[in-house]
Amino acid sequence: MNVAVVHYHLNRGGVTRVIANQLEALESTYSEKGSVRVAILFGGRCEGWPRGLSQRLHAVDVQLREVPALEYDQPGAERSKDLVAQLQGELRSLEFDAADTVIHVHNHNLGKNAALPKAICELANRDYAFLLQIHDFAEDFRPENYRYLCEALETRDPGDILYPSMGRIHYATLNRRDTNTLRHAGIDERRLHFLPNPVAAEYELPDQRSSRAKLQAALQLPDDRAFYLYPVRGIGRKNLGEVLLWAACHRDKSLFGVTQPPLNPSERHLYQQWKKLSAELNLPCRFEVGQIDTLTFEELLSAADAILTTSVAEGFGMVFLESWLAGRPLVGRDLPEITPDFVDAGIVFENLYERLEIPVDWVGSDHFVSDLYETYARTMESFGRVNHDHDLRDRIRHAKILDGCVDFGDLSQPLQAQAIRMICQANKLRDELLERNPVLARPISENRDLVRRNRRQIEETYGFQASGRRLATLYGKVLAEPAGSIGQVTGGQSILDTFLNVERFRMIRV
Repeated sequence: MNVAVVHYHLNRGGVTRVIANQLEALESTYSEKGSVRVAILFGGRCEGWPRGLSQRLHAVDVQLREVPALEYDQPGAERSKDLVAQLQGELRSLEFDAADTVIHVHNHNLGKNAALPKAICELANRDYAFLLQIHDFAEDFRPENYRYLCEALETRDPGDILYPSMGRIHYATLNRRDTNTLRHAGIDERRLHFLPNPVAAEYELPDQRSSRAKLQAALQLPDDRAFYLYPVRGIGRKNLGEVLLWAACHRDKSLFGVTQPPLNPSERHLYQQWKKLSAELNLPCRFEVGQIDTLTFEELLSAADAILTTSVAEGFGMVFLESWLAGRPLVGRDLPEITPDFVDAGIVFENLYERLEIPVDWVGSDHFVSDLYETYARTMESFGRVNHDHDLRDRIRHAKILDGCVDFGDLSQPLQAQAIRMICQANKLRDELLERNPVLARPISENRDLVRRNRRQIEETYGFQASGRRLATLYGKVLAEPAGSIGQVTGGQSILDTFLNVERFRMIRV
């Protein structure tokens, strides 16, 4: 069997890391039962590809092949018309015949390269077998990507082209939300597979005492302060305002560190607003700690007392696993769309909350509802939708305001900033907030048994051996499918409906 892995680039990022880990996982499987040839076809950028990986692999024969037409489409540039020719040329030169090759494509549906979805259909009609692994959706609050796909593919419903139905085209999802979304859109359940990301067994961290000393020197951190690390890029959905809220509640006894700034220019304004507010209120929050020259990322993990997460949306949710692998407890926001898969695997979360309750009187009930209504309506319009729901304001009020409180993650950036200022100015309000949200006041757990138990469960379910077996078995299923003609998914618009549901809408995401 041959595997052709297709992605736009191999720069630093989640998908590049997943691809590398999948190769490691396949190595653990094929080292026991033969070998497999893998070619990674990418646009040309490869700054994030791990050096020496190919040399470490013996049962997996890896080649990297540049396919220029796989690069991101450039604004105003003519879309590539020769992607099929370039892909087929590489497959032919590799001697990857359709009869014994699986083409594993990552994020074909994201709107980064409009030629790729059609190229998949053309190659599938030439009997190639595909596994389309979806990490993200253009429909999930990426209106620019979605509009671009509509324009480039000359359709009002790109779902008809993005999600073809055919025996030799299978889909892999990272969570049950995405699985259910594609199932409801009409993807045959037999060709729909749950494929969680593989993770390394555990981190090899440096000595905690020496790492802590280096952290204290770099950040002027007193000995008696707890250090919460939030290992993310500070983009909107990571909900940095909630980090500041934590810092405001623990300003005399803790320090909070965010590792990296956003790379996307459109995200930088909001990020700078949070940095400015933190400085104005003198909050114990430090930004870009991952760029401190004297500290490695492993030393930051080692020095941390706990890992914090406040994100309101994830594809896989690696932080829910990595904290335990690093031997650190996890605190912060739960994501009910994501974590049930982990809970089913036996992982226990003791210090997460689904909502961070803010009395709606703090921000004004009518102000909040109007703010969300107007932001949601603009978002619908950006996807080409018109709101015909005359009861939308009442639906928002009923869904978002519970027992006189609103979730902090549902507030806009200005309303989040308003709430943070209020608790900084009045200890009485801070005490009320802690009473309503006991996880905020709970001391960091020292439950080492829980850390060990969760680490063991993660290894059994998501480690390289389990992931390698899962992926190899899936490749075999895809390759065993008979060829057939391409059909359309009739419920493509239902995918957009699912993601644009007002009950899951968060203003900080748009």
